[in-house]
Amino acid sequence: MKKPFLILVDSSATNTIELAQMEDVKILPLSIIRSDDKVFEDDNKSINANDIFEMLDQKYHFSTSCTPIGVLHQEVEQGLQEYEKVVILTISGGYSSQFNNALSLKKEFGEEKVIVADTKSFGYALELLIKHLKEMFKKQPTNQEIEKYIDNFHDFTIAVFACENTAGLVASGRLPKIVSAMLKLTKITPIIKSEYKNKSGGVARNMKTAPEKMLSIIAHTWHNNLNPDEIESIAVLHAGLSEEQTEPLRQLAIRTFNLRPEQVVVRHSPSVFLVYVYKNAIGYQIVTKKSKV
Repeated sequence: MKKPFLILVDSSATNTIELAQMEDVKILPLSIIRSDDKVFEDDNKSINANDIFEMLDQKYHFSTSCTPIGVLHQEVEQGLQEYEKVVILTISGGYSSQFNNALSLKKEFGEEKVIVADTKSFGYALELLIKHLKEMFKKQPTNQEIEKYIDNFHDFTIAVFACENTAGLVASGRLPKIVSAMLKLTKITPIIKSEYKNKSGGVARNMKTAPEKMLSIIAHTWHNNLNPDEIESIAVLHAGLSEEQTEPLRQLAIRTFNLRPEQVVVRHSPSVFLVYVYKNAIGYQIVTKKSKV
């Protein structure tokens, strides 16, 4: 007898090593391409955060790509041999064509077997979405109910981040060169707000003041009307920082929103983002119980 649901989530999620240990969850490695055309699977084996930082120091730059369609096809095909249905969670369609590739497999294998909706997100939001879905599965939801839940989850989350070095964002086309040059001249720090795609969230005087600015942007998104019970969790996102460096960021979020300590966690940035934001980047990602729209 087949098991009911398999979740395939790509490596844009945080905490993929632990997620891969969960029952009925598998990780789809995205691709990381170095500037000499060497391709790595983002599987924490072919390449990891320390490897990326070393290569960046060696002046390599990177681009990213989808899970190879053949690999994605194979994972779905194998999954359906053991499970009644496969749920595919991908990085936001605003960042990648991974979602479109998943849709093509839904058409091939049939919408009664493959469940796909655009998460419009990444990172910690996907980590929590998996836990929500596993609880939802206990109630035997319909495919339409699952897809609607995934589609609406974005309304309860945003991410903001700031980088010391914008070279990766410029090289990837995610930040225009002229904007980067102006920021260097004025010595201010851009805050990037991630909602489906990256967009400007404002500026901070420097990286030291960026955390307060980022939390202010989050609060403003919910019209400065979020109480602690309406916040499920906040993740401090970082690129290569120590616990000594991340703990003040965590405490700031706790104080700002009057949260219980367990409501704020720390997560290392997924590797597919490290290649753009570089070492020492910081950010926050929130998941709430209250819609922002």
